[in-house]
Amino acid sequence: MTPADVPALAADFDVVVSHRDETTPSPPTSRWHVVPLLREPLDVALPPRHPLARRRQLRLDQLADEDWISVGVGWPVDDVLRSLALATGATPRVVQRINDFAVTEELVAAGHGIALLPRYSTDDRGGRRLVCRPLAGVRAGRLVEAVLRTSTAERPAVVTVLDALRAEAAALSSR
Repeated sequence: MTPADVPALAADFDVVVSHRDETTPSPPTSRWHVVPLLREPLDVALPPRHPLARRRQLRLDQLADEDWISVGVGWPVDDVLRSLALATGATPRVVQRINDFAVTEELVAAGHGIALLPRYSTDDRGGRRLVCRPLAGVRAGRLVEAVLRTSTAERPAVVTVLDALRAEAAALSSR
């Protein structure tokens, strides 16, 4: 879902878990209650035998000539990739757009390109399948939030769900 989809979904559901680029504003708060759950860093995912896989961090200029696998235009991770393009002046060469991180992981592992992937939810199999490296000197991440109507924020069932989401987010980010 894109950030633009969140208000329509929140109108129909009590709690919508969404993610957005850090630079994208949250939905208007007069009608919606936005509960921050976590900030998930985005790392560059590479196949283990990629020449840059041995580096501890990657600079933007090192990635300028790489083939990228990204999500659809307007999706949060693509927003970060476009922000990186603005910072470097180099337009990333996106060779595939897929809105499924598991498929993206498979394509990267098979050597079809590199990708920005969320740190806590990427299955790198301890570096055997993918090598994930942070970007040096750049803050790249997505914000994961629960969005709900202000009219439902105090319902016991909604509070219970939010408590469970907060606990899971805390467990993920503490690893």
